Amino acid sequence: MDIGCGDGALTYHTNSELGRSLGISIDGLDYDSRAIAWARIFNQEAEFHDIPLNELGSLYHSVSLIEVIEHIPPDDLPEFILEAAKIHRSGGPIFVTVPSKTIPVSKKHFQHFDGPLLRKYFDEYYDIECVSYFEKHTFLSKIFYHLCFNKFWRLDLPLINEFLINQYSKTKSKMEGSGRVLLIGRRK
Repeated sequence: MDIGCGDGALTYHTNSELGRSLGISIDGLDYDSRAIAWARIFNQEAEFHDIPLNELGSLYHSVSLIEVIEHIPPDDLPEFILEAAKIHRSGGPIFVTVPSKTIPVSKKHFQHFDGPLLRKYFDEYYDIECVSYFEKHTFLSKIFYHLCFNKFWRLDLPLINEFLINQYSKTKSKMEGSGRVLLIGRRK
């Protein structure tokens, strides 16, 4: 279950031909009915829900929270994680990504995270397997990105994309300079 699935991009890619060949499928949940309507247009084989998490009523093998919990007020986050844990089968994996504290909190976010804070929220219901940092913005990658993608042109070439993906996807054990935090765990 992709909680906070928005327009269903993760669902779409997971349920692609490769996902089907591996026997993988994923459903989506979001409170925004317009986003769910959009997701249904492009993901006709997936199941989408625009109901509150505590009304879902099914158990899922895995749960993802990709760029979601920063949109939830800190006082409401423990209850939200409890509700996510209730729909998650014991032993099933959870995948969480959030913005790191190294980048400024935007208007739509309540907070950004580091590893210890993320662990604090999930430790009660999940055995944490790893917390790592990614999307590291080096001086070279920033310049390269702005030269290739700006208001005048977009150089969308496989070699450039491969370079940028390699730069941004390297995981680190330290938060310095990283834009995102990844948590992987298993439901207790």
